[in-house]
Amino acid sequence: MSSLAVGLILILATLLIMAVIAFLDRARVKINFRQIPSLESLQKSINLVVEGGKGVHISLGRGNFLSPHFAGSLIGLNLLKYLTRRCLNGDIPPLSTSGDGLIHILSQETLDSAYERSHLPERHGHAEAQIVGVTPYSYIAGAMMAQRDENQIVMLIAGHYGAESALLADMAERSRSHTISGTDDISAQAMLFVTTRAPLIGEEFFAVPAYTNPTLLNTSSLKTQDILRILFAGGLIIGAFLKLVGVL
Repeated sequence: MSSLAVGLILILATLLIMAVIAFLDRARVKINFRQIPSLESLQKSINLVVEGGKGVHISLGRGNFLSPHFAGSLIGLNLLKYLTRRCLNGDIPPLSTSGDGLIHILSQETLDSAYERSHLPERHGHAEAQIVGVTPYSYIAGAMMAQRDENQIVMLIAGHYGAESALLADMAERSRSHTISGTDDISAQAMLFVTTRAPLIGEEFFAVPAYTNPTLLNTSSLKTQDILRILFAGGLIIGAFLKLVGVL
């Protein structure tokens, strides 16, 4: 069987599992997932931002849409949408920084649509979404400059980065900003784990949409990931056992 056929079978199986889970969950009022401390602290931070008249800065990274790293940027955009909707009543709108042209366009559109849906377009200026650098270190330097504003008391690092992200996280922590981080890169994840107060570890980062926007599509997608993970893990164990007894 060719690799293409295997890939198509996996895609169809995934869609089938998602459809079954969505059908079973369609009547549920509330979906219960395990608690993620970093996301719980995010909601508390948003309340402090709105009540205190302060700002929040979300850094979306440099994921290129032609690479697998763009998945991390999509999670960051989901967080931007979530933050914007909840900070509309604040004095300072969310600030978004990125290092890729398409991410910048999408982040600007996310901000614009949130304000237009709330009938508050006049409060929104185009300065809230910025490209601050297109190379790894120029982007981090630009994001650090944006974070120097003393009104930015919450910092979200959500997207694709390298190990240089530790510079941004360290600067945010030194300025006493509440820092929440998540990334798809292993080296950056290790650096952010030791430099931020509320890191999203591993799959927690990709589970964000199901927590911030628990639609039937997002929740069934997350449950499907868990089921596939269990199936693959079970397959590896069974394959290793069969290899050990000489069947394979």
